[in-house]
Amino acid sequence: MATGLAGVFTNIDTDVLVARSIAIERVPLDRLSAKKTDYEAKKTVVETIESRFTHLEDLIDELRVLSDLRGVSVTSTDRDIVSATGQAGAGEGVYQIEVNRLATSERHVHDGVQDETAALGAAAQFVYTYNGQTRTIQTAATTTLEDLVGLINNDAGNPGVKASILEYEVDASHVYHLVLAGTDTGDDYDITIDAGTTLTGFDASAWTETLDAVDAQLRVDGYPAGTWITRSSNSVTDVIPGVTLELKDTNAASPVTVSSTRSTEQLKTDLGNLASIYNGIVETIDAYTGYDEDTGNAGALQGDSTLYGLVTRVRSALTGAQTGFTSDNDTFMMASQIGLEIDRDGVMEFDTSTFDDAVESDYSSVLEVIGALGQGSTDNANLQFSKAESVTEAGTYDVEIDYDGGGGITAARIRKQGETTWNDATVNGTTISGMVTGPEEGLVLDVLTGGTSETISYEVNVKKGFAGAVYDVLDEIMDAVDGAFVTKKNQIDDAVEDLSDQIETLEDRLLDIEERLLAKYARMETLLAQYDAQRGAFEAMFASLDAMNNNSSSSGTR
Repeated sequence: MATGLAGVFTNIDTDVLVARSIAIERVPLDRLSAKKTDYEAKKTVVETIESRFTHLEDLIDELRVLSDLRGVSVTSTDRDIVSATGQAGAGEGVYQIEVNRLATSERHVHDGVQDETAALGAAAQFVYTYNGQTRTIQTAATTTLEDLVGLINNDAGNPGVKASILEYEVDASHVYHLVLAGTDTGDDYDITIDAGTTLTGFDASAWTETLDAVDAQLRVDGYPAGTWITRSSNSVTDVIPGVTLELKDTNAASPVTVSSTRSTEQLKTDLGNLASIYNGIVETIDAYTGYDEDTGNAGALQGDSTLYGLVTRVRSALTGAQTGFTSDNDTFMMASQIGLEIDRDGVMEFDTSTFDDAVESDYSSVLEVIGALGQGSTDNANLQFSKAESVTEAGTYDVEIDYDGGGGITAARIRKQGETTWNDATVNGTTISGMVTGPEEGLVLDVLTGGTSETISYEVNVKKGFAGAVYDVLDEIMDAVDGAFVTKKNQIDDAVEDLSDQIETLEDRLLDIEERLLAKYARMETLLAQYDAQRGAFEAMFASLDAMNNNSSSSGTR
């Protein structure tokens, strides 16, 4: 950068002149910078709205699977004997629980030594087996009982045995006893002191089994009569579906009653949260895309219709009749019928009274309209809907089945209603499966009774609740590759990058202009300095000529 002389000879503040010139030249640059700041603010807003959609997707994901919606409240009449908890999907029922035995872990106690800090003897081996794994502990001549505890507990291959020391004086020579405790309960977790033990005084004969590893024994509703259900743990999760029993004491003579009753509180909370999150999204979009007449402030995304389009897609998935539901087969077909609806102002409301009435009327149908996934129905009792997978498109399908003279299936075809092309189905005995590459992929039907030498047409409905429908919309919107938010942010990033390039070009241009102006004024000052020096020389010369002329005049007068 050139250095100016800042008006040394002209008394003109050239720095001010340069600054004013640059300020004029900076106007386009300032506009670009402001535009870049606006785009960066837009991206922040988009990310804010995206996070709200993420919260909505997370909640909807928890609502779209029917088995997760069935809430229960589980109680026990004697929690000191059996306590119980329920998980989503647990069934309703009352169960009588008898506990004959608790599961225990094994304990072995050594006869004892006189001093826990005294060496146990010559170098040797202590060998034991637990859970089918044999471990050999090598001792040295200086190893004490305390050291042996550490060697066992710190063994990297320890299969699950905890060593400790019990102080109890049997006699003067037997005070400190090594205790080996299994960390697992059940019959399979025995501790064995092996014959390979060479540590003096620690062979199998020096040990007492104080607690045997055994399985828990229980009955449910008197079953199985004359014997017991056995489990290796006192935490039993696979006897009553969805219910965990914690066995704490025995009560074979007096069963404990465990009750699993319907609870819709969590579902009501989730649906209320759904309304709140949805309304929060709408309010946020309104704030950032609208104009506040009171303050005169415009939102960062004023006039952007893209985000409203996303809300419209979510709303459409919620408000209409759900795919695969029919008035003939289903009590409820729409979210509004169970209390979740959107009013004229676009506000979602959850009416708990309507929901409670719907639950009382048809609990299963309420759950289905929310989270039916893989459920369906047929229009003929002779064709049974077996299952559908998550990949199966919801909707109504036409099915044709050809039967031979003996009633066997010779061929079957499936097509989604509205389509003109049939897809050949796979036939395996009386089971019909949809084509893997078609919308019916994962659909399985069973023929209970067919025809003879004829083709019979059927109609099959594959259901998807509104949570599944909304999730599909959100999954597309939130796609990490080409979803709406990724696309929007990429567009903003491209605009910011382009503006940054323009700004950099203008900044380089301004630096060049500033250098040229400074150099220009510097040359002017230098030139004026030269002129000033020449003026001094001329003034001196003229002064000398004046003196000579004055001298000449004086001489002539005399």
